[in-house]
Amino acid sequence: MKTVHRIVLTAILFAALPAFAQKTEIQKPYRAPCVERENVFEFAERPAVRLLGKDRYEITFASKANCDATVAIVDTENRIVRHLAAGVLGANAPAPLQKNSQKQAVAWDGKDDLGEYARDPGKLRVRVTLGLKPVFDKRIAGESPYNIAGAIFGISCDSEGVYIMSKGRRGRLLVRKFGHDIKYASSLVPPPANIPEEKLKGMGYVEYEPGKKAIHNRGLYSTCGDHGHYASMDGKRPRYCQPAMSGGRLFYLNSAIPGGSILYYISNDGSTDTRGCAGRPFATKVASHARPHLAASPDGKWVYMSDDGDNDSRIAGSCIWRCSTADSEPAKAFAGEFRKPGSDNTHLNGNTGIDCDGQGRVYVCDTSNRRVQVFDPEGKHLATLSANKPQLILVHRKTGEIYLYHGAMVEGKTTPRFTKYSPFPEFKEIHHTDGIDATCVALDSWAAKPTIWTGGGNKPGMDPRGLDTEISVRVWEDNGKGLVKVFDFEEEAVKEAAGNYVGRWSGLIGDRVVCDPYRERLYLKNSAVFDLKTGKLLHTFRIPVSTDDIAFDKRGYLHAHFNPCFGIQGAARYDPDRGWNPGDRGVLYPEVPYDYGEERPGIRGVLPLKDQGGPHGFQMGIGANMRGDIVVESCIYYVPKLDDYAKEQAVAGVKQGRGIFDLGMESHTEEKYANMLRGLQDGEKRGESIYSVPREPGVPLSGATAWTYDASGKLKKDCAVVGGSGINGVTIDEDGEVYFVTNRPRMEDPEHPFMYGRGGTFGEPGQPENGFTGTLIKTRNGACKIIAADAPIPLDADRFPKRMPDLMTISFVNVTGKGQWCWAEGTEWMYAGASPIVQGSACKCPQMRHHTDWFKRTYVPEAYRHSIGVVDSAGNLIMHIGSYGNFDSGSGPASRIRVGGDEIGMCFNETVSGTDNYLAFDDHGERVVVLRLDYHAEQTAPVPAQ
Repeated sequence: MKTVHRIVLTAILFAALPAFAQKTEIQKPYRAPCVERENVFEFAERPAVRLLGKDRYEITFASKANCDATVAIVDTENRIVRHLAAGVLGANAPAPLQKNSQKQAVAWDGKDDLGEYARDPGKLRVRVTLGLKPVFDKRIAGESPYNIAGAIFGISCDSEGVYIMSKGRRGRLLVRKFGHDIKYASSLVPPPANIPEEKLKGMGYVEYEPGKKAIHNRGLYSTCGDHGHYASMDGKRPRYCQPAMSGGRLFYLNSAIPGGSILYYISNDGSTDTRGCAGRPFATKVASHARPHLAASPDGKWVYMSDDGDNDSRIAGSCIWRCSTADSEPAKAFAGEFRKPGSDNTHLNGNTGIDCDGQGRVYVCDTSNRRVQVFDPEGKHLATLSANKPQLILVHRKTGEIYLYHGAMVEGKTTPRFTKYSPFPEFKEIHHTDGIDATCVALDSWAAKPTIWTGGGNKPGMDPRGLDTEISVRVWEDNGKGLVKVFDFEEEAVKEAAGNYVGRWSGLIGDRVVCDPYRERLYLKNSAVFDLKTGKLLHTFRIPVSTDDIAFDKRGYLHAHFNPCFGIQGAARYDPDRGWNPGDRGVLYPEVPYDYGEERPGIRGVLPLKDQGGPHGFQMGIGANMRGDIVVESCIYYVPKLDDYAKEQAVAGVKQGRGIFDLGMESHTEEKYANMLRGLQDGEKRGESIYSVPREPGVPLSGATAWTYDASGKLKKDCAVVGGSGINGVTIDEDGEVYFVTNRPRMEDPEHPFMYGRGGTFGEPGQPENGFTGTLIKTRNGACKIIAADAPIPLDADRFPKRMPDLMTISFVNVTGKGQWCWAEGTEWMYAGASPIVQGSACKCPQMRHHTDWFKRTYVPEAYRHSIGVVDSAGNLIMHIGSYGNFDSGSGPASRIRVGGDEIGMCFNETVSGTDNYLAFDDHGERVVVLRLDYHAEQTAPVPAQ
């Protein structure tokens, strides 16, 4: 059906809807009848246990307020044998707790969590706790600031220190500051938690509660939904950038494509202003500068840029650009001639590195002409230094001595070389040092001895595509005879981690954490396994199939959801206790076949799921309850005879707001979708059954679904959730209820979704911005179906839900309307604010993952407010964990910058997982934090013997 037809039919349906009252106040993430706990945590009556008959016990206690409580049976080592009850007391207390009562009576049938009668119950105790109180416990895999997250992006120096910029996925920038003595000083991007609002002009915020503002990028989607871009880059990211320090400001450039060349800056203490955050047009005639090199004049008046245009003189090469720091005028050509390479002294060819000396002279690596050209501040050519393939140049601001990074022939092979020359105009070689590989360099002219900081380059003999193959930052001192390494960031990080090092932090969105509640372990990146109690690295593990997500049950089994694009489609079960190490590739976990599984190459009992790769390939989650029942998310994109609709849904969301756009991503996504479709159609010709969502009026037919299976692998409910668009994460409890996060925001009123208009920009009043969040949903009777106003088969008017819409389908953050209304049928409750999560359908990263524990409490990342929300099984809000804090606030009360409150700082948490005793989360691709799950009050009582 054509889109215009759907719009007309949708309009007819809305005529039958009743009028809804508008709401303008800031909404709570929960809705009535859900409540939140009262923060009084005292017992009015101690717990007591009565034996009512054989294997029949009654547990009683009373609290002084409607706080949250848990009731459990524990053994002599305080390990939980049976999770009996948990939740917020009061009007909406979850069963088996009584509603509207602070005095409680809970029954126990003498069984453990797996339905077996407890042995010798007289040795057990009842434990009742009041008031969940997570506290900082440890960081996993080391906490050294020398473990630089992401690829080295650029290095620069000024009189106050050395600044290292690194880059994670899609241009996520991080900046750390070090002293001239190489000691760590602070993290500047994301900004420090102690910077006052008046020094964050140009940054965005979300007012999540009246008077409380969370720090964000000026484009809120960048840090509420997208990839955590706290430093402006507008989605256009060069491979690396030589930044420039001038007047206490760190200047850097985007890649110019698409949308234009923009110059940004931040201050050297992490503070910001509007000009720096918003950026200014720079080289407006340049189509692209993929490797921009910046330099600043010593008087702070000018910023220069050189770029070889990816060896394409039609782009940026053959010209030096210069702009004033005092105004916003675009840069102008300073030396050379744009798009006209040459070899005389008025032209350049393939120019790369650039720097200024203390007198303002400009030094340019004219690479293709095998020389360095020197210009005065007016652009007049002064001198030439001949050199083989000069790449980068550094000029000491005090002495004028020159360090040139260039190629040299040694024993018939080209090797990188640093050559030191005497100052202009003599250019006499003093010494040289070979074999220092680097892509980014900086000279510290303020250190006691001339010191060169290098980063990037590839480790010898290793695949250059992996992050851990990139050379981290190294520091070299000039001893008068050459450059001597005096410090290695990676060596220091390995030393600090003390046997727990698992490589560089990614700075990306892939540092996923999953906890094994049975063994109290943490799995990082589906690879490294840590003991949660000690923080020690136990081993790395592997299973023989590419895996998207894993989950654990109380029998100790690991359930793995495979990526359908890499060999085998489906899910399989493994036993970590029987793992063995056949070599140096990690512990191999043996399979425990599902009874209803099918045999595939190398696997005896895989569940044949309905996963379809679509435009991205990966699937969106797996969850297991204590018994081993599982829920899996399966993306379904095949919609026969509605090809236009299917394609439209599959590639939606590639173009996103505020300029976040990957060049070529749209065509790449369409190509992947087309390849998937051809594969499915070829299979259909071979007689294979290709699944498509059953057609119903109002139901989205393309996107996310969730399916449930029992512990034997037998299908319980096909399409238990029909979500369309996107789902991020699925979990399942002992009642078979599914918890999932949809990328549709919950509605605040009929016109606006949650957090709509609740954001803004510091220093720019009157310009509201829209936060973007998803919604955590619990099913009723194990199933939920989204009803969408823009479904390909519209719902008849008399069957349209007669209530305010629950959700809104959003493809662009600032576009809302009735045509995007949705209802969720079959829900027990909905909790707003799940984030980060992306709009649209095709681009699914970052992906968040929530956690449902064995008390049926769900922990959900809330990037919009820098916290983790905790709700009970009835949807009541237990608490928000954490508040804004960058790398320097990630160690609890011992942090360099304390955040107050619970002292748990977080910036951009995407995944959270836990056990009975611990909760763990990743943060901004540069750390993993473990919290201990304490309680404000705890009492026990003995279980009477039979």
